[in-house]
Amino acid sequence: MVELPTVSVAATLVDGLIVARSTFNSSIAYRSAVAFGPARLLGDDERAAALDDLIDGILPGRSSEVRPSSAAELRRTAVVEVVIEEASAKLSAGPPEDDPEDIASAVWAGVVPLEVAWGEPIDAPDGAVGRGEVPVADSVRRLGGWS
Repeated sequence: MVELPTVSVAATLVDGLIVARSTFNSSIAYRSAVAFGPARLLGDDERAAALDDLIDGILPGRSSEVRPSSAAELRRTAVVEVVIEEASAKLSAGPPEDDPEDIASAVWAGVVPLEVAWGEPIDAPDGAVGRGEVPVADSVRRLGGWS
């Protein structure tokens, strides 16, 4: 039996998407937390499918809108499957827990929520898109509910 290495994996909070014309050049702007588990490299057939699943998990339908990853791109890309065996999370929510003497003061207290929403798509400046010849992709329009 081959022992698999234990690795860390990031669970992400997405701050933005970098949506390219190919899955290979698409990316995510993010913040992360860490979990641990054994890992294995995916083989050639599994790798292409996993990359499409990753992109479609973020932008449903995107992998069918762009060209498939080339053999050269797949050779330069490693995809790792991780079985998370250990993880921890902390949730902090609700109103402030002030000291009793502070509750009587005339100082505002409360919660200011941070709302994350996708912004209006911005066309790439080059090629047919930059010339206004290509509409925003269906996958991107569905993401933010744009018509």
